[in-house]
Amino acid sequence: MMNYTFYADLGLTLDKPTNLNYRFSLPNKVFDYMHAETPILATSILEVKNIVEKHKIGVVIQNFSSKNLAEMINEIFENENLLLEMKKNCKKAKLLENWKNEEVVLNQIYNFDGK
Repeated sequence: MMNYTFYADLGLTLDKPTNLNYRFSLPNKVFDYMHAETPILATSILEVKNIVEKHKIGVVIQNFSSKNLAEMINEIFENENLLLEMKKNCKKAKLLENWKNEEVVLNQIYNFDGK
């Protein structure tokens, strides 16, 4: 999958908050896109929105419809500077959002340091 993601110009995560599971989800593909330096177009699922906006690695659409989705994709591709900026931000974000850093947090939470 990462081989394809690496060559994509834009990653889509289009989940809708139809239930609690989706409302608070954070799909792996968000991190796959980030680590492949692929900008993201996402619906406003809470945790996805937080990551995308925190690192400025994509665009979050508020109104999900096929028409709005098509318009936003076209807007993104028409703005080469925005695409390049989001790719640069993905490069920075992947240095922070990775398992090496998360391992430290998990060790602190679960006290895995052997003490």
